[in-house]
Amino acid sequence: MKTIRPGARRAIPADPAPVPVAPIRKPPPTQYDDELPESVKVVPTIYPPSAPLEESLDSFWTTGEEFDGVEIAIEPPERPLGVLEKLGPSPFPRGGFPMVGFLATTYDKVGRYALERKQ
Repeated sequence: MKTIRPGARRAIPADPAPVPVAPIRKPPPTQYDDELPESVKVVPTIYPPSAPLEESLDSFWTTGEEFDGVEIAIEPPERPLGVLEKLGPSPFPRGGFPMVGFLATTYDKVGRYALERKQ
């Protein structure tokens, strides 16, 4: 039996069938926007261009006419905090801020708001 002293180096046999590794390819050098060809500057899309956000601030949270016919049935849940129960206990250590209590309060208030708007 051969004794191996701590700190002594041992040879590790090489894997007889190493896994092939794809060669690393560097991306092409980047260019400034003004140096790019026109075909790269404009990305074709099937959607019409959107108005600038500044022009949409007053109507950002509204829906268009295409949603007028959509009906959504909103009913109170069978178990008031069932979604939070499904999530299980908080993974965060207990600290100064009651995260689960905050989520429960928020869930309750949003649910009541949705039910009141339904009427």
